[in-house]
Amino acid sequence: IARALVYSYDNRLATLTDGEGHFEFRREKVRAETDQGFVSPRPNRDVGGLGSYRLAARKAGYLSDPASAGDPPRPGVDRTILLIPEAIIQGRLLISGAELPPTIPLQLYKRQISEGRPHWMSKASAHTDSSGQFRFAELEPGEYKIMTLEQMDDDPAIIALSGPRFGFPPSCFPGVADFSTAAPIQLTIGQIFDATMTLSSQPYFAVKVPIANVEAISGLRVSVFARGHSGPGYSLGYNPNQHRIEGLLPNGSYFIQVTAWRPYQVSGTTTISVAGRDIEGPTLALSPTSSIAVRVREEFTSSGDTGVSFMTNGHRFRRDGPRAYLQIYLEPADDFALEGTAGLAEFISPDDNSLAITNALPGRYWVHVRSLRGYAASVTAGNVDLRQDPLVVLLSGNPPIEITMRDDAGRIEGTVVGQHSGPSPTGLLGAQAEMPLRAWIYCIPLPGSTGEFQQLSSSAEGAFTSAPMAPGGYRLLAFDTPQPELAYRDSEAMRASEALGRIVNLGAGQSVHVDLELISSSTSLE
Repeated sequence: IARALVYSYDNRLATLTDGEGHFEFRREKVRAETDQGFVSPRPNRDVGGLGSYRLAARKAGYLSDPASAGDPPRPGVDRTILLIPEAIIQGRLLISGAELPPTIPLQLYKRQISEGRPHWMSKASAHTDSSGQFRFAELEPGEYKIMTLEQMDDDPAIIALSGPRFGFPPSCFPGVADFSTAAPIQLTIGQIFDATMTLSSQPYFAVKVPIANVEAISGLRVSVFARGHSGPGYSLGYNPNQHRIEGLLPNGSYFIQVTAWRPYQVSGTTTISVAGRDIEGPTLALSPTSSIAVRVREEFTSSGDTGVSFMTNGHRFRRDGPRAYLQIYLEPADDFALEGTAGLAEFISPDDNSLAITNALPGRYWVHVRSLRGYAASVTAGNVDLRQDPLVVLLSGNPPIEITMRDDAGRIEGTVVGQHSGPSPTGLLGAQAEMPLRAWIYCIPLPGSTGEFQQLSSSAEGAFTSAPMAPGGYRLLAFDTPQPELAYRDSEAMRASEALGRIVNLGAGQSVHVDLELISSSTSLE
């Protein structure tokens, strides 16, 4: 790539590539006089050599390739930096049966991996211009969806009439109301995709929903979902003077949730239906969010000290038991979930060792347990195994979360075969070419296994050793580049890896050695 800017992260070095994409930095050795008067090289320090520099590159129309990130460059060894052409989604919104509004907002979502599971996450927003054109640029390869957001028709002639207002409800490419049935856009490197779609104007009607026991609460958040159609896009507001939710919605059935955080967290839900006229919905009552008790059973074989000390108001206190080493948090299991994350309640007093999850709104959650001692051998609620299935939180009457802790963990160590420990004999432009100096190892629990995911990296010699691991069955994969989009909790997505890596069955207290073949970053797991 010609005329790309190559620079160090601290901006002390910078240069442009030549017509063939080549760049070079020359650093003079710093020389100093010794006590005997001789001049000798000064040892390489942060300004004396290249060892402390990390390099990056940029050019308009290109994006950095995460796979090119690596160790700092070494003098005399060629470093290749990868840039990839940007992908673009562009198009035009066409209007059926109405005048084109001055602008319509759009939201771009990308399928990304979080905690080993795929989720649709907001990527960027845009607005159409006066002709309905829109454009999303600087996009990486991946899977995307586009949704238009609500836009009212502000034609003064229509507003002056006493009839209903008109607007454009949310719509997903190629023109459907349900986000789940929207066509995913699979972008490749440098692709330009046309996402032209047609919108239809619909009548909107006034909606009013009174809220009870809200006088002492501020900071309300109102969320609106069309029932039967997953995805955001609709909105209503809160009128603090009238203590009610107000706004405009087209015909349909809607689920409304209200959440407030001050002075304490409360929430409430209701369902309304709009059918050709203004409505005033039933009163929505707010209630405190759920509290879920957590019970821990310790089956430790060692008697190590698990207490921690901390300072409060100048006094030192000690905390013992599970409260000292255990962390628990809930992750929403559904895309566009109205609920947020929740975790263990704060300490009420210095001697408070109780365990309970608070501020959990009704919904489905994945339960994550992190421990400074041992591992969670089982996590259940009622008859549900929370390591395999989500926790369903109700407004009240939730069963406690039962956790069994053990400390008979095992360990996996081994060597990555095929990893380069240094430069190859020949390289670009006659210099030595730098090769991968380490591998990234992923220990993925097999379906139904009691194991816990762990990510490792190898040494320059290819050796690796895990931290203490929960017993269970694992598939070990070693890649030459990091795999941030590895959906290791999605059994369907990981089916393509069944012929790769090694299977390891780790027993309690066992240490296992395994040799792994290095998997090239060009190998697809799709």
